[in-house]
Amino acid sequence: MKIYFKLILLLIIGFSYSNASSQSAHKLLRKGDKAYLNGDFQKAEQSYSSANEKNGGFASSFNLGNSQYQQKNYADATKSYQNALGSTTTSTDKANIYYNVGNAAYEQKQYQQAVNAYKKALKYNPSDLASKENIILAKHALRQQQKQENKDKKDPQDQKNKEDQQQENNKEQENKDSQDQKNKEQQQKDQQNKEDQDQNKPKDDPSKEKQKANGNEMSKKEAKELLDVIENEEKKVHQKLRRVDGKAIKPKKDW
Repeated sequence: MKIYFKLILLLIIGFSYSNASSQSAHKLLRKGDKAYLNGDFQKAEQSYSSANEKNGGFASSFNLGNSQYQQKNYADATKSYQNALGSTTTSTDKANIYYNVGNAAYEQKQYQQAVNAYKKALKYNPSDLASKENIILAKHALRQQQKQENKDKKDPQDQKNKEDQQQENNKEQENKDSQDQKNKEQQQKDQQNKEDQDQNKPKDDPSKEKQKANGNEMSKKEAKELLDVIENEEKKVHQKLRRVDGKAIKPKKDW
């Protein structure tokens, strides 16, 4: 981005110095111009500032602003340009001032102020292509700046929403873990109760268990049949005994 620089010539036609004060200011302006052209902007600023104090005018204020601009002291440069604005009446000078004011605003990322300044420069110099180009650049930078600002405003809300969602997820996980732990404890309790109940059950007779295991358990029918057999045998024995008891016994022969 270019910057207009108002170079004070050593000899200006039709201009004369009426007193020692103006002559001293002129020497300081010449010294400042030399330092500026040599790239020593700090020394140039000192010379232009001294000239401005002795006999302030458009040249000293404008070039003071340029030397400050080159040192990236954009706020101070803007003030010097505004002082120069009150010391001139020509459209060319005003166009150059507003152009440089626009540059200083652009460098400070004050893109809307830069657009406004470039438009004023075009007002005084409608054919200035540089001002037109810089308006486009400043407007583009302004749109990008506004997008970033909107994003910065949106990001904290997005972050808050993410944090809220994370907290909700954590809470749901905690509830799930708690329920799983309760279910596990209940299962362990149920299992313990079952084991206690099994221990308190009456145990079967081992002999019966053995019979069951050997397949020798006697059914009720078999037991009845065995009892009937025993009773029948007892009846036969009793009948036999009765027959023996009722038989006549022959007397022994007396020989």
